[in-house]
Amino acid sequence: MADETILKMQVRGRVISSTPKFILKNFGKEGYQKWAEAISLNAYKVYNDPIDEEKWFSLRESLIKPFSNIAQLFYDWDVKKACWEMGRFNADYGFTNVSKLRIKVGSTHSIFEKSDELINSNYKPCSTSLISTSDFSRLFRIKDFPEMDKTIEFHTAGWMERILEINGCKKIQVDISKSLTQAHPYSELKISWE
Repeated sequence: MADETILKMQVRGRVISSTPKFILKNFGKEGYQKWAEAISLNAYKVYNDPIDEEKWFSLRESLIKPFSNIAQLFYDWDVKKACWEMGRFNADYGFTNVSKLRIKVGSTHSIFEKSDELINSNYKPCSTSLISTSDFSRLFRIKDFPEMDKTIEFHTAGWMERILEINGCKKIQVDISKSLTQAHPYSELKISWE
């Protein structure tokens, strides 16, 4: 039964496509080579060629394990720091200058609505809900995600933090207040800003 669940969980290429660029920028060609030798053969096949950003890939083989390898090799197993930084990098990489301008001038409400759509369209199966708590805070919940892992939660938190920075928000706080990895009914990101 567990194997069937693993096969069902997928991630769209646009989430993982910035990973090689992140490694090259921060750890150079030697770091990239070290990482390429550490990942599984299945992951190597994904990352060895240009990644089709619209294609679906195995979540475990293409994101969870390779991201964990990055934490192991370059962050002394600090998964939070590694994945948070990769999420921030992905936010910068994933948006064109025009998109960043829209984020900068858009309302935080529209940014969260778009984030909700993006997460739902980049992982399957997955469902999210956005709960407005005040003008300067939100609760973002991820549920129906059978293969949730800390790598995904930290990556998402870093990505959201960076999107709010692009929007011009200050004193941003993103906390993972509940987690599917700890038997909660959903993963919850508690987000606040000024």
